Amino acid sequence: EDNGSGAVGSGVSIRPTGTGGAHVTMTRVQVFNNPVGISIDGDNSTGPINVAILNSQVSGNTGNGFNSLSPNNSDSLVRVTIDSSAFLTNGTIGVQSVGQRSTVRIGRSTVTVNGNAGLQANNQGILQSYGENFTEGNGAANVGATPANPS
Repeated sequence: EDNGSGAVGSGVSIRPTGTGGAHVTMTRVQVFNNPVGISIDGDNSTGPINVAILNSQVSGNTGNGFNSLSPNNSDSLVRVTIDSSAFLTNGTIGVQSVGQRSTVRIGRSTVTVNGNAGLQANNQGILQSYGENFTEGNGAANVGATPANPS
């Protein structure tokens, strides 16, 4: 809570470098009042980044609630699964996936009352919704989110 200052910093930041990767599971995590809630950055490494966020709450951040970035073909392959979590009252986007090497899948979650879109994919980022998410009441419509394929 309350990490960083101004527009810099995240409550949780996952940013390996070189050939490093990361395998992270976050359960019952609360991330409040930061510039960005949870930030995953695959732009400075080539190793895989796999993240699971379960039963967690990310709210009141001045920027995005959750951001995954991996824009270049040589960057880390970022794969994120979000389940039964809430992304509420963040200043810009609730959940965002940016870049061709970033895939975010979300299910059974609430993404509402964010300043802009609840769910947003940019620059070939993939954001897939399992369909049982609550995403109404955001400042703008969802952008680039597609239905996830059933298993």
